[in-house]
Amino acid sequence: MKKEITNTVEATLLRQIAEEQLKKKQAGKAPPTTEGDAVRLLHELEVHQVELEMQNEELRRAIDKAEAATEEITILYDFAPAAYFTLDKDSLITNLNLNGAKMLGRDRSDLIKNNFKMFISLDTREIFDEFFQDLIETYSKHSCEIKLITHDNRSIYVQLDGIVSESKKKYLLSAIDITELKRVEEELRKSETIAGSRLREIDEIYQNAPIGLGVFDLDLRFLRINEHLAKINGIPVSEHIGKTIEQLVPVFFEQARSIRDTILKTGKPQIGLEVTGYTPSKPGILRSWDENWVPLHNDAGDIVGISIVVEETTERKLAEKILKENEERLRDLNATKDKFFSIISHDLRSPFTAIIGYSELLADQIDHKNYEGIEEYAK
Repeated sequence: MKKEITNTVEATLLRQIAEEQLKKKQAGKAPPTTEGDAVRLLHELEVHQVELEMQNEELRRAIDKAEAATEEITILYDFAPAAYFTLDKDSLITNLNLNGAKMLGRDRSDLIKNNFKMFISLDTREIFDEFFQDLIETYSKHSCEIKLITHDNRSIYVQLDGIVSESKKKYLLSAIDITELKRVEEELRKSETIAGSRLREIDEIYQNAPIGLGVFDLDLRFLRINEHLAKINGIPVSEHIGKTIEQLVPVFFEQARSIRDTILKTGKPQIGLEVTGYTPSKPGILRSWDENWVPLHNDAGDIVGISIVVEETTERKLAEKILKENEERLRDLNATKDKFFSIISHDLRSPFTAIIGYSELLADQIDHKNYEGIEEYAK
């Protein structure tokens, strides 16, 4: 209804203007002198009127399209997921959309002519000042991150993107709430700190473990090794990385290749392997180790490397050998002892038998009070 009234008023005003212009044009012209001139003039006027009506209709359609497009743009502006603010050169809010009002926690009408900086936290206001000054001076797009204080004193982090209008008198800002993103980033930062700390702890344990630890690729090239295993090999840690077993300790290459091939064939760890050999750290001394070889897989389940755990058993094996020799010696000593006591027992048995016999005879003589017999035995 309002649109129809407006169109009527515009049409009336347009007619008045047209009549005034026609009077001015006819003021310097002579009226038609013949009936034929009048007919031609009337025809021209009618044609011109039709042309004007067509042009007016085309203009009306263009205006309707423009109004529809403006309405669509207004709806998109008001209901856009981002907050939009229009500021003047003094940072006063001249326009904003519904999300902008929601972000600041107040009605849109109450925010017009308010200074946008009033809603910026003190600790980030300097950042905004630099951002806004760059907009004024360069007329190019700029961005920044600030913290807004809402009507209920909540703090929210936003990313501002700003451009300058074509008239260079308005500054158009879009604001996206990144509070949740900041929270996630902070949680991620804390997680990374904790993970880094734990990785350092694991690395300390790995490097200082009392057993040898290492990782090979499938070419038996060292990717990682701890100090203990490097010490076993008699070669510094740094000289292991990127080099193969064949290059560093070739005496073990055939054994290592055989173990690797078994793992690739079966896909299973090789546990409790007994390995013996000589190393540069103790040349000429035959050493022994217990080893566990475990395959490492990627996300697709393919074997991409091998982890090795090495425990030296040279001293334990030596101790076991000595213990076994002592046990054998002890068994020999026990056998000798038993034989010795057997001989002693046999040698002592005859004298003691005679003594016992005489003792029994003496006892019998005493029972019969045969003192002469006792005296005879005593001789």
